[in-house]
Amino acid sequence: MDRPGRRRYDEEGSSPEGSRKKRRGYDGSPIQSTNKTNKHCANHRSHEDYTVAVVCAKGFELSAVRYMLDEEHPSLPTMPGDSNSYVLGKLSRHDVVIVCLPHTQGKGAAAIVATNMGRTFPAIKWRLLVGIGGGVPSPAHDIRLGDIVVSMPDGPFGGVVQYDLGKDIEDGFTLGGFLLPPPPRLRSAVEMMRSDHLIKSNKVNVFLSAMLRKLPRHSDYERPSADSDLLFQPDYPHANQGTCRGCERSQIVDRPARGSDTPEIHYGLVASGDRVMRSAMKRNKISRDIGDILCFEMEAAGIMTEFPCIVIRGISDYADTHKSDIWQHYAAATAAACAKELLSYLDPEEDQTPPKLTTIAKKALPERLIQEHLWSGILEPLKSDTLRMPPQMKSPEHVTVIDARNRRIRFFLDTISSVELFTVILEEKFKDLGLEKIKRREWYLQDHHTGKRLDLTKPWESLIWPGQLLDMTMIFRRRNISSTQCPACHSDNLCDPEKQVTW
Repeated sequence: MDRPGRRRYDEEGSSPEGSRKKRRGYDGSPIQSTNKTNKHCANHRSHEDYTVAVVCAKGFELSAVRYMLDEEHPSLPTMPGDSNSYVLGKLSRHDVVIVCLPHTQGKGAAAIVATNMGRTFPAIKWRLLVGIGGGVPSPAHDIRLGDIVVSMPDGPFGGVVQYDLGKDIEDGFTLGGFLLPPPPRLRSAVEMMRSDHLIKSNKVNVFLSAMLRKLPRHSDYERPSADSDLLFQPDYPHANQGTCRGCERSQIVDRPARGSDTPEIHYGLVASGDRVMRSAMKRNKISRDIGDILCFEMEAAGIMTEFPCIVIRGISDYADTHKSDIWQHYAAATAAACAKELLSYLDPEEDQTPPKLTTIAKKALPERLIQEHLWSGILEPLKSDTLRMPPQMKSPEHVTVIDARNRRIRFFLDTISSVELFTVILEEKFKDLGLEKIKRREWYLQDHHTGKRLDLTKPWESLIWPGQLLDMTMIFRRRNISSTQCPACHSDNLCDPEKQVTW
């Protein structure tokens, strides 16, 4: 007999009155439960399944990418200390994770978010920074509001320029630093998409129309009237704090009307800094001093100091005093649609990261690969005289590690494809520094020039690059030094560990 006032549920756990509601996504479709009992179901995904990351600076930018998803996935728990919130789903056949900055903008916030995401989703291989930016129209680039800018290398720059990093000198400002270009596979996908658009239209409007049909309530992502796309002369400031209705029409730059409302995609340099660019005169001066700048934004430099990525920006204003919010949602949607089209040029099968090395694999690898790498070092000769130097050793693609005895040893990258393999080779090659200490991982690597410590949990593509010079530092409890000698007994890792406590 049922107790009064208490609901009855059938064997499947559903209410006979249908009062138990299912969790649903943005389009009303039910989202699968994340209960641990469903762990082995066919649709279950783990953190390692997500190989594409999309980073947004504002909530409406994240929503634009979310509305482009082909399907949304249940959320997954984050790593301890990761304060990010994620949206998971499938976009152009890829399992993607979408994240937004926590109500703050700038390089520092972007770097923190990207780093935390890499800890929770260790298999991330491709990163896209998607959102809005301020366009730089010029005679060479007829940039209009709603158009898209995709970062690509140009001249000495890798695609993104940190325009506020450098030093002031007597006669001006000298730019400093260098941001790495996007990974070669991403650049190839961009070039293929660019080539296709020479003979056929892009799919931005197709994806936008599909999104608005599916979500008719979100009309704020529709294209604004072309009459509100106004470009004023660079030396003419905004008349008041409101709209441009009070601005003189004679100061508007005369541009021919386009025959189509399809947004155009421009490829080139993106300028990134911690300041909002709201001056046409400064905008043009920086573009002249640096190069062919197409867009200004605030987050890319923070991410690209840690992770190579592609920046995709929908143009919402012209980085001048006349900027407004009218085109922001539409520009975010065009950038999201461009990101979706770009991912269609990447084969999801290529996103599969190398499997982690098992104990058996670690025992088998030194027999072949580690011996090949030992040929390039200055350690004691191999016992076998029958091995010959493999052809890979002639490649200039290598990193150099300075060990605790100040020896410089090269690691050629042709046969290293993962952090796990690199670690195994390191441990095998440097075991003469103190085998037990090496096994306990009481060491770390740091950049020789910057002193920055390498995080071996990060993806291989963003961790190592050709020509890098690294220092190997040994850890002695309370003091990290580059010597192999214990500061207590001055011997090579031989003294009692308890004697090292005071150090």
